[in-house]
Amino acid sequence: LLNLNKIHAVLIHNINDFNYKELNKVFETFKYLKSIGLINKFGISSYSLSEAKKFVKIYKINFLQIPLNIFDQELIKNKNYLYFKNSKTEIHVRSIFLQGLLLMDKSKLPKYFNKWKNLFNKFEKKKAFYEKTSFELCINFIKLNIKKFKSVVIGVNSAKELNEIIYMFKKNKYNISYKNLSCSDKKLIYPYKWEIKK
Repeated sequence: LLNLNKIHAVLIHNINDFNYKELNKVFETFKYLKSIGLINKFGISSYSLSEAKKFVKIYKINFLQIPLNIFDQELIKNKNYLYFKNSKTEIHVRSIFLQGLLLMDKSKLPKYFNKWKNLFNKFEKKKAFYEKTSFELCINFIKLNIKKFKSVVIGVNSAKELNEIIYMFKKNKYNISYKNLSCSDKKLIYPYKWEIKK
């Protein structure tokens, strides 16, 4: 179907879809597929850093997909990424725009996000001070940290969007501090916890 002799990596997208017994079977299967040369790596896609560390320790995963963005800086805080590098776990970061939230017009944000108004205001002030767009600051943040991980996973809706992202990654990076925008509140940085009425 894929017309491949070997798959680089296979990962579980939502750990909560499995119970403990099922997880053991899944990872045993992954280890077997790796041993016979059908896959190079196996791992998980996770929001939680502590969950990811647990799976590296227990199941010896060697592939991790995890968020990293201006608000969610857990991966780089206190050099957390070194835990995975030392375990030879390949890190791919995703959600660099926090599912588009960081690119939204502040005046159009759902009321749910009013709780973090001060944080969004800080973001707006930083944009104004450096005369940069949200898009530029989000990508610049990743570029400043890109040596800490293997790849970036980005979703696009068109060729135009893809070309804009490629163009921004090719531009010189700006030495900007983002530490004051870091947030540990899971109700903000974990999109599946957002309580937004449709």
